[in-house]
Amino acid sequence: MMTVGVIVFWPVLIGLAATKDRKDELGRLKGEYDAVDLSTRTRQCTMPAPGAPSVPAVPTPESAAMIADAAGVYKGKGTTDSWCVAPTMTVTLKGDIAEGQLSELSSGATTSTISGTIDNSGVVTLEFKGTNANYFSGRVDGALKGNLLSLQFRSKTATACNYAFDLQKG
Repeated sequence: MMTVGVIVFWPVLIGLAATKDRKDELGRLKGEYDAVDLSTRTRQCTMPAPGAPSVPAVPTPESAAMIADAAGVYKGKGTTDSWCVAPTMTVTLKGDIAEGQLSELSSGATTSTISGTIDNSGVVTLEFKGTNANYFSGRVDGALKGNLLSLQFRSKTATACNYAFDLQKG
C-alpha cells in the first residue's frame, strides 16, 4: 500500500518538500502592515475603499491661509544622543515648497541639502540629500503648528544618531 501511495502520490510529496516555511515572510509583512496602519491612524488619514483611487486633500480657504502664514525661515539646533554632534537645520517655506540645509558638524557646514513640500494639513515632507555617504539622506515627515516645525529622524551613519528638531520661525 505504501508503494502504491509513493507511486501514485509522488507529485504531492515533491510539492510538500518544495514549500518553505513562510513564518519569517509573514511576520515581516504583518510588521509592514502594522506600521502603515499606525501611520494612517496617527495622521488621522481616511483610507479609500479597496479599488478606489486615492484623492488628494482639496485645498480649502483655511488650508491656503495656513500655507500662506507658514511662509518664512525656520531654524534651530536639534537634540541628539550624547555620542553625536548636535545638528543644526534651516528650512525655508515659500508657498507649498520647502528648501534648506542640515549640518551634522560642529562647524555648521552643510552636510545635507533639503527639498520638500507642505500639504493642506500642515504635514511637511522633506527629502534630505547628504553631500556624501557619511551624511543623512532620506525622507522625513514633520508637523507644522503655528511658528514651530517639528520633526524627528535617525541618521544612517555608523553612530546612528537620533535627531529631534523644533525649528522656530524667525
